[in-house]
Amino acid sequence: FDDTLIYYIFGDNGASAEGGINGCWNEMSYFNQLQSLETPEYLTSRIDKLGGPESYNHYAVGWAHAMDTPYQWTKQVASHWGGTRNGTIVSWPKEIKAKGEIRSQFAHVIDVAPTILEAAGLPQPLSVNGIVQDPIEGISMVYSFNDAKAAERHEIQYFEMFCNRGIYHKGWTAVTKHRTPWAPMDAKVPAFDDDVWELYSDKDWSQAKDLSKEMPQKLHELQRLWLMEAMRYKVLPLDDRMAEKLNPDTAGRPVLIKGNSQLLFGGMGRLGENCVLSIKNKSHSVTAEIVVPKGGAEGVIISQGANIGGWSLYAKNGKLKYCYNWGGLKHFIVEGTT
Repeated sequence: FDDTLIYYIFGDNGASAEGGINGCWNEMSYFNQLQSLETPEYLTSRIDKLGGPESYNHYAVGWAHAMDTPYQWTKQVASHWGGTRNGTIVSWPKEIKAKGEIRSQFAHVIDVAPTILEAAGLPQPLSVNGIVQDPIEGISMVYSFNDAKAAERHEIQYFEMFCNRGIYHKGWTAVTKHRTPWAPMDAKVPAFDDDVWELYSDKDWSQAKDLSKEMPQKLHELQRLWLMEAMRYKVLPLDDRMAEKLNPDTAGRPVLIKGNSQLLFGGMGRLGENCVLSIKNKSHSVTAEIVVPKGGAEGVIISQGANIGGWSLYAKNGKLKYCYNWGGLKHFIVEGTT
């Protein structure tokens, strides 16, 4: 333990607002554009089951804002600190002489790998498994471990998620929110040219006072920096589609399984979604060859998904049945006659 470098990062983003204004029973309703069906009456009728095995519930927007205080906005809004900033604890007793101190130098999660490499005395890899690697963009944090006043080395960092955009440069930030995180996935969003940029100074730790109108030249400087970084790291062109990008068919994303059929075998266990044919929103058929023991048997033959949505082909009470679970909201069951 004495010579072990440990990182404890409190989260991977800000608190999520994907539960919507009222919270939700099934978080996947947001990603499947079913959020409007989870009315307050619907949620109230299931209040005693929240947190139980039937639910996949999510807290309401208000709680996300509370947990992201003192920053603005939430998960998905990578432009603002409420969407990105997380507390981090670093422990390395043998090498970090300071105890219980705070460091104010800017750091990003991309700095973790370079830090580990420097601590281990290893160079950045030129190739991994024969694949040539791009240079690691991060900057090691080791320089700050024993010097609270060391000059900051990570001076510039762009942010972008769902076209919410931001840039950090020597303490200053310029940010613009393009999409509201709890809005339906098919909600209309503004044109990129209509996005409103905000400017915060290097003394404004919580991004509380917008200086964009007072210092337009500084804002333009940082906007240009964001564009340069976006070009450098292949962020462009911006694409603010949401639901379309989740589906490889509409996004034009390559898939592991191609064609219209797939053969599976017993004992294969759980397969990731990208390892099987995508039959979402498509007519499909399932054929199963099974061996029934003399004493009979019942149970699942094949299924995809779970209680929050999916389908299952199974045997029960001597009959073959098929259940389609529509987002956890309604179950459609058909069964064989014999």
